[in-house]
This record gives sequence, structure tokens and C-alpha cells, in this order.
Amino acid sequence: MEESVIVAGDERTGDDDLVDVCDVPRHRQAEPESVAVLRLRLALAREERMTKERESEIEKERMSMQSGGQRSAQNVSGSTDLKDIKAMLPSMQDCDIMSFFTSFERILQLHKVDKGLWRKLLPSQLSAKALRAYSRLSLDETKCYETVKRIILQSYNLTADAYLKSFRGMKRSGSSTYKMFLTCLHEMMQRYVDARNIATLSDLVGANVQEQFLKHPQRQCSSVCVVKVSKDCSRMCRVCGFVFHDI
Repeated sequence: MEESVIVAGDERTGDDDLVDVCDVPRHRQAEPESVAVLRLRLALAREERMTKERESEIEKERMSMQSGGQRSAQNVSGSTDLKDIKAMLPSMQDCDIMSFFTSFERILQLHKVDKGLWRKLLPSQLSAKALRAYSRLSLDETKCYETVKRIILQSYNLTADAYLKSFRGMKRSGSSTYKMFLTCLHEMMQRYVDARNIATLSDLVGANVQEQFLKHPQRQCSSVCVVKVSKDCSRMCRVCGFVFHDI
């Protein structure tokens, strides 16, 4: 029969080895449940914060890639559109300069082309005579579309009288609507007003009176002299009276 023998703190059971009870480690005292819960919550909060930061970085990269792609697409589309618009622009004919500029500007306005680009699109559409005038411009002058246009018109001797003559000779063609015809009339009259430096109603009245005065059959020979003297109709009248001894 096997017997259990206990000797001075030793415990033996049958053939078992001697075990020192004092060597058995005691269990650690368990930490409070609230502390464990707090540590768990802190760990979860830290993981959530890191996850949100990663998601934010991914979203920023995605937005950056999309923005870059849209800019590239817009650049490609813009260049293609400009090429198509250039193909629609008219070529200048020396016999009808005003119609050229009217059509040229109208096409660019309809397609909402920035006016800063007009000066770059114009040279390739000019006639040989207009290109000679263009070549005499300085670099600074070629940077302004209005300056280039004014000097080219001057090279064709398109004065205020020429604008007025064109205005009075304009007729609506079959392919032009009445609205377009009216717009063209307004534009041509505006060119005349700008060329004559008409700023007030009095200036307009004076210009029309002067024109009619110079049409008088007996005064044609003095028209050049009178225009050089003054735009004042009263002074013109005195000069003509002096020239023809009509005072």
C-alpha cells in the first residue's frame, strides 16, 4: 500500500519526487477591472487615429491624381479646340479688309478665345501686303492686337471717311440674319466714331455737318485744305469764304 508522507513542509506521493512547497510561485495579484478596460480603450483609440490618418493620406493622393488628370485633359482639349478654331479663320483679301477683321474677330468671340491670343492667330491669316506692314512693327507693338490692327488698317488708308463709306454701302446678304446685319452696322459705325475721335453728340453733329458741307459742288477743290485746317465747321466756312472771296 502506498502512503503519503509529509515531512517538514515537504510533500511526497508515492514515487513522486520531493516538491518544495515554498518554491511554488504565488499568483500575482489581479489588477482592477477598470484599469484593464481603460488600457483597452486607449489602445482602440490609438488604432482608430492611425487608421483615419492613413485614410486621409490616401484620399489626398487620390484627389491630387484626379486634379492632375483633369488639368491634362483640359490642356489637350484646349489645344485641340484652338487648332480647330484656327482652321475656321478667314484669310485676308486686299480688296475687303474690313470684312476680314469683322469675320476674324467674330469667330474668336463666338468661341470665347481669350483676346490675349488674338495677336498670335492674326499673322498667319494676313495677306502679303499686310504682312509687310506687320514686319515693320516693333516687338512691343506686335504684343497688342489693337495696335497691330490699327497699323494694318492705316497701311490700307482706311480712314474715318473709308469707314463711313463702307457703312453706307453695307447690305444684308442672303446668308446673314437681320440681327447679324444690325450688329455689323453697329460695329462699322463704331469704327467710324473711333477714327473721328467722336466723344460727344456735338462732335457727331459737327462731323456730319462737315461731311455735308464738303459735298457742295463748288467747294470740292478746297476739301483737302479745309480738313487740314480744322474740324470746326464755322472756321471751315470762314476759310472757304476767304479762298473763294465769298466773305
